[in-house]
Amino acid sequence: MVILNKPKLLLMDEPLNGLDPTSAINMREILLELAAEGTTIIVSSHNLDEIDRLTNTIYFMKDGEILQESLEQFATKEYYVSISDLQKAQHVLAEHHISFETYYDSQIKFMETDVALQTVIDTLNKANIVIEEIESERVGAERRYRELFEGNVHT
Repeated sequence: MVILNKPKLLLMDEPLNGLDPTSAINMREILLELAAEGTTIIVSSHNLDEIDRLTNTIYFMKDGEILQESLEQFATKEYYVSISDLQKAQHVLAEHHISFETYYDSQIKFMETDVALQTVIDTLNKANIVIEEIESERVGAERRYRELFEGNVHT
């Protein structure tokens, strides 16, 4: 109801918490649409994955101070590529000096900051390795949080 009058400022505490997936998706789309129309939206949330989907500007509270962070310089994507022949793919990618990790039994994982997705696709295709599926995940808020609060990065 609060968005019916198209507010200029919207303050929300955990707006997606407890929603079913469809409602969460709809609420996220509404918030992004309001922001695109000029509404300033301040969201308090502990769900860093949702923050990654909503904004590139975040604020952390640390030792009584507010730290403003722009995730544009920290955000990246992780790709998970399901392939037909893991051993062959490992050999081919290593041969081409492409950084990756083995993920489960039939996937490789890599960061877009290490190699372009198209490079991996082209390399695997040239080696006749079938790509069955590609999933991507945006990584940003959690990585920056860990740097600020734990002093390390999980890769």
